[in-house]
Amino acid sequence: MRRTIGIAILVSTLSIAVPASAVSQVDPDDVPGRLDIHRVTRTFTDGPAAPPMVHMQAATYDRWTARQCRRADACSFTFAFDTRKGPATDVIAVWDVDPTGPSCVVFGARTHRKLGDGVAAKDRRSGFCSFRKRLLGVERAVRWRVRSLWGVIDDAAPDAGWFGGP
Repeated sequence: MRRTIGIAILVSTLSIAVPASAVSQVDPDDVPGRLDIHRVTRTFTDGPAAPPMVHMQAATYDRWTARQCRRADACSFTFAFDTRKGPATDVIAVWDVDPTGPSCVVFGARTHRKLGDGVAAKDRRSGFCSFRKRLLGVERAVRWRVRSLWGVIDDAAPDAGWFGGP
């Protein structure tokens, strides 16, 4: 039930809100395991009926289920943001599968303090994490990257560096 509500909120937010900017990047088929990142997408939305939101999607080459994810030693996507235009990560959004379904939690990278919860969803090959833009703490564009973990297999998009300009 919680998963269905989360997906409904995510879909309605995306359909009501007007995209301010959207960026999709393709990553090579370069690691074994179910969470080999294929495409990552970041979208900002801000509409009259919804607060400013950040929407992240990580799509993989292979299909996988939430049940397989729960059985794996590790199964997650980490969306990292550089909000200060420095060399390090400032904010992290973690997509994971809990016993009740997908979850999205946003943390301060330096303080390890929880900044807030997001809305998480899962599709055949994708994990979605949406959260309020104010959790990033800035209004300007930020650099970002994504990592996935399936057991001991780690993948990154991009393989080195950041998406977005300094």
